Amino acid sequence: PATAKELYGALYVLIGGAPGAVDEAFAFFDQNKLVPAGVKADTPLTNGLCDQIFVTFGAAVGIPLQADAPNEKTDLAMTRGELAEQIKLFCDMIQ
Repeated sequence: PATAKELYGALYVLIGGAPGAVDEAFAFFDQNKLVPAGVKADTPLTNGLCDQIFVTFGAAVGIPLQADAPNEKTDLAMTRGELAEQIKLFCDMIQ
C-alpha cells in the first residue's frame, strides 16, 4: 500500500521541495503541525487519511477542500496507483 510519506513527498514537491525527499518532506510537514496525530511516515495510507491530509494541506496553502463523506472505501488502504490518481486530480484542480 501507499504510505503517508509518499503523499507528503508529492505535496512537498508542489511547494518547492526536492523530488524523492520523502523523509525530509514528512519531517517538514510534521514540524509545521500538518500531520494528523498518530500518523507516522510509514503509516499505510487509507482513503480517509488521504482526504484528511489533502484537506489540511489545502487549508495551509489557501485552497479550500472538503473530504468525501465516509463510505465503504474510507478505511481501505490505497495502492500507489490510487494515490497517483489522487495526486493528479489535485494537481489538475489547482492549475
